[in-house]
Amino acid sequence: MKKIVHLLLLLVCLLPVFSENCLAASDSGRVYDEAGLLSEGRINELEAQLREFRETYQIDLAVVTITDARGMGAFDYAENYYAENGFGAGENRDGGLLLIDMDNREAAIYTYGKLQQHVSDRKIQKITDAIAGKLAKGEYDDATGLFVPKITGYVKSATKIQPIEVAAIFGIALLVFLAGVLIVRYRYRRHGKKEAYPFRERSTLKLTGQEDIFINTTRTRRRIETNSGSPGRGGGGGSSGRGGGGASSKF
Repeated sequence: MKKIVHLLLLLVCLLPVFSENCLAASDSGRVYDEAGLLSEGRINELEAQLREFRETYQIDLAVVTITDARGMGAFDYAENYYAENGFGAGENRDGGLLLIDMDNREAAIYTYGKLQQHVSDRKIQKITDAIAGKLAKGEYDDATGLFVPKITGYVKSATKIQPIEVAAIFGIALLVFLAGVLIVRYRYRRHGKKEAYPFRERSTLKLTGQEDIFINTTRTRRRIETNSGSPGRGGGGGSSGRGGGGASSKF
């Protein structure tokens, strides 16, 4: 009996540790430094940045470093890695992935969903160029440190309503309002004052007589032929791949 009690107490003591490990496993990070390029401090900082970005914009980001691209180019590898590991936020799996490919010596960023809509491939190319410049110097921590801030800047700019847009909306609303006022006033003035038409002075009456004599009638019958046709048909279909956008730069 004492053994059973001791065993139960031991299980109770280990339960918090077990739960914490399970939680950590289910809430896995988004930095996969398979090439061993990054310092521990940079990895922790990246994890915090990626988590904050996801919570703010509902867009998932990941950072991956590799030494073997398995015969693929950096961009293709990034796209496959994103799909195979279930990255992405929401039902549409919105997100992106930065790949540091030491095999091809190439930096690639793959974008999907909302991230692809907010950040064009041309802007992504600017980011990969900047990252590749750091990688060429062996500054791996600094290179990966550019990823989240630059992506955040573009997304923030794309989702923010610009002052000129506010002014344009206000201007259009004002024009519509003024046009409505003018139309109402015009109709009121048009229907509010009616002038009597002098029909007695401007009309004439003339009566004439006419006599018609009925002689006979003629009736003609004709049969109309009808044809029945077959209904038309049409249709089509198509399929699309995973899609996505992005860019890559050599270093």
